[in-house]
Amino acid sequence: MKRLLTLLVFLHSTTVNAAPDYNRLMLESVFPQGGQRGTTVQVELIGGQGGLKGATEVIVDGAPGITVSDLTVDDSSRVKATFTIAADAVPGRRMIRVKGGLTGLTSFRWFFVGPLPEHLEGKDNNTSETAEAVTLPVVVNGRVDRVLDQDCFRFLAKVGEKPVIAVMSHWLDAMGHDRNNMGFADLSLEILDSAGRVVAQASDTLGYDPLIHFEVPADGEYIARVSGMGFKGFPTAVYRLTIGEVPYPVAVFPAGGPRGTVTEVEFFGPNVPPG
Repeated sequence: MKRLLTLLVFLHSTTVNAAPDYNRLMLESVFPQGGQRGTTVQVELIGGQGGLKGATEVIVDGAPGITVSDLTVDDSSRVKATFTIAADAVPGRRMIRVKGGLTGLTSFRWFFVGPLPEHLEGKDNNTSETAEAVTLPVVVNGRVDRVLDQDCFRFLAKVGEKPVIAVMSHWLDAMGHDRNNMGFADLSLEILDSAGRVVAQASDTLGYDPLIHFEVPADGEYIARVSGMGFKGFPTAVYRLTIGEVPYPVAVFPAGGPRGTVTEVEFFGPNVPPG
């Protein structure tokens, strides 16, 4: 009985730490969500409900090649850092987490390393008249960050070319986190000619991500227009838009193989050479 009373007194006097608030664990957004190897990128990381207060480090999990520096905490929900991407960094996704906030370690968001030149979306590109000019090939980093937002990018193309215009957003797990914008980003894509006519459009080609592969009918300027399905938008609806006559693999076969063996695989997708 004496031991039982001692145990009860101990349990009563011991402080039990509550589980962290799930919303504070969330790393909601990374922007831009990728960069070209051999470049330096200024990255903004947004956390949930003040969870980044006291953040001390950004952790990159995956293939080597990204060095993080100049970490600053703007407020309890926003961190900025400089990502230096090595010239020989392997293209592909990395997992990004923030360490040292209220929960110790956040969930992860993807960051993509690619070989193509990159462009960061400006402010006033909501119409064809204010479309931003880009040089192909390019990967555009943007956000459909509000209702009725449309992002327009102008590029030159020649007759007979077969460019890929593809949005990567759902594939990067971009999603909304408040009660008005729950769920994954669902974006649409249109290609307009110089007269403003829609010559191609797509929505849910790869999951929720749209992809267009078309033959250019005439020399001239064209516009890629990105918007949210139903013209919805929210600050964490980030995307990467590839434009150019470049290979864009979307599938591989076989999709796996046993350990300790060599497996030949074949890639499939727009502008991927046969075999």
